[in-house]
Amino acid sequence: MGVMEERMLKLILDKLDSIENEQRSTRNEISGIKQELSDFKDYVKDMEENIVLRLTRLEEGQESIKEFMFNAEEAFKIAQKDHEFIENLKKAVGE
Repeated sequence: MGVMEERMLKLILDKLDSIENEQRSTRNEISGIKQELSDFKDYVKDMEENIVLRLTRLEEGQESIKEFMFNAEEAFKIAQKDHEFIENLKKAVGE
C-alpha cells in the first residue's frame, strides 16, 4: 500500500471516528431531551392533580356556603315568626 492510500485510509478512519462521536453526542442530547420531556410531563401531571384537588375543595366550600345561607335564611324566618308571636302575645296580654 502506498503512502497516498495510507493517508486516504487514515482520513476516512478519522472522518468515521468524527461521525461516531457526533452520533454519540446526538444520542446523549436526545436522551437528555427525553428526560426533560418526561420530567415536564410529571410536572404537568402533578399540577393537574393539584388543580383538580383545589377545584374540589372550592366546590365543597361553595356547597358549605350555600348550606349556611339556606340555614341562616331558615333561622331568620323562624326568628321572625317567634318575634311576631311575642308581639301578638304582648298585645293580647296588654288588652
